[in-house]
Parts: sequence; C-alpha cells; structure tokens
Amino acid sequence: MAASVGAKTKRLGSFLKKSHRELFEVHARPSDWTVLERMISVVLQGTDPLKKSERAVSVLRETYRNWNEVRVARQYELRDLFAQKRVTHVVERALIVQEFLRRIFGMQNHLELDWMLDATSERRQKLIDALDMEIPCLAALLDLDAMEEGDLVPMGPDLKRLCSRLGLTQPNPKESVVRELLEPLLEKDALYGNFAALRVLADLGCDPKHPKGKPARLLHEAWSDKSPRATVAFDGILTELGMPAKKVPAKKKAAKKKVSKKTVVKKKTAKKAAKKKVVKKTTSKKAKG
Repeated sequence: MAASVGAKTKRLGSFLKKSHRELFEVHARPSDWTVLERMISVVLQGTDPLKKSERAVSVLRETYRNWNEVRVARQYELRDLFAQKRVTHVVERALIVQEFLRRIFGMQNHLELDWMLDATSERRQKLIDALDMEIPCLAALLDLDAMEEGDLVPMGPDLKRLCSRLGLTQPNPKESVVRELLEPLLEKDALYGNFAALRVLADLGCDPKHPKGKPARLLHEAWSDKSPRATVAFDGILTELGMPAKKVPAKKKAAKKKVSKKTVVKKKTAKKAAKKKVVKKTTSKKAKG
C-alpha cells in the first residue's frame, strides 16, 4: 500500500532532522540590511550558524562608511579589527570578504546588489555561479528574501528532482504535488533552515545530467538507511556526498575528556594497588623463609 502524503512528509522531516548541520541555522535577512550585506554574511558563514558571520558584517558596518572602503582596506586592518571585536576565523574572514567585494566590483563596476531581489531566480544563480566561490545556501536564501507578502515558497526544478529521486513522487512531478509534500516542513521558524537544507541536498545529490552517478547513489543510500544503528554511518555518507561534517558540541568534548582522565586515574590506582600486593606477598615469603 502506497504511503500517504502525510507519512512521506513525516519521513522527509525526520531525514532533514538527521541531516541537520550548523550550516542550516539560517534566518531571514535583517530588515535594515542591503542585499550586498546579506550576501557577505552568507559568504562568510562557512559551516557555522549564520549569526556568527553576521557578527563580522555588523562590525564592518559600524567601522567603515561604506563597503568600498572595506574593499580597498589593508588586510591587516581587517584582521586587527576582527581580532579586537572578537570575531571568529579572523584571517579567513578578512581574506574572503575582500575577495568577494573585489569579484562583485569586477563584474559590475559597483557594489550595489539590491536589483537581485527583482531579478529571476535564474539570473541570481547566474551571478552566484560567476562568482566561482563555494556558497552552499546563498541561492536558496536569496530566493526566500525576494519573496513578497502573499508569495508562495518557490518550488523549482531542483526540489522536484529531489522529491522524485527520493521516491516521494513520480518523475517530473507537478508543482502542486511537490508543494503539498514540502509546505508542512516550511512553516514559520522552520522555513529558512529546511528550505536551505532541501536545496543543498538537491544540489549535491541530484545532478540532472547524471541521475545514476555517485552523488545520486550516496543520497539514495542515506535516504534508504532506516536502521537505528549509529548515526555515524549516516553522517559519513552525507560527508562523502559533500555536506560538512557534524560538529561535536564543546560540552560533549569536555565530558569525554573528563571521563577519559578519570579512567586513566582509576587504571593507575589499580596498577599501584596490584604492585603493592605483589610486594607484600614477596616480603612475607622472604620473612617465612
């Protein structure tokens, strides 16, 4: 018996939860930010939650009069500023922000990008591709940022392909079928994170030209893994697919270290006690002799 739409949506929701990475901790564009500033924050994000790179953008906004000043600033000035304001990944972010600004300026001879909200998704993607920088969530976030009140969440060919490849729909599904399946996962606070995750999964595992290539097999393998055995295997498949590796929370790392230290101490104590027993037995035997 075929699974209902609700059951398919629930399974996909569980899959997204297992696939969660800090990369997908994203949200709407701050209301007073330009598209350029939004793009810089996503470019600087790396594999961290978006709020961390937004901190770097806020520091630059507060310090420089405009983004052209950032573009032509000395590298050490940016590094020193980030270090002073306790921005993480000082060296990498100083390099990346200037490289991005220089590429944008080289492409259009200015840094104004608000026109992208009125452009088509295809035109936005064309600019992103031309940048030649690895920015996984950028296209998805800009598509959502471009939405106006009353607009429906865009269900492009990549999401249709993803649903088809996972066996949730027939090949080449209608938009209405995909929308019915995905919209419950794109409500309220879940919108940006889940939409970004779906788009990245589609981008990594659903190459339209190679439907039976290695990425497609890895995506299918991850999707088909229903076993409750360690998530390590699942995470390994997604990492091989191109997703960033899951980060172990600092608290868990510290706890592991504490446990290992305690274990070492216990083993040392046990060894000392064993040695004492041996010494006592030897001494008593000599006394008797």
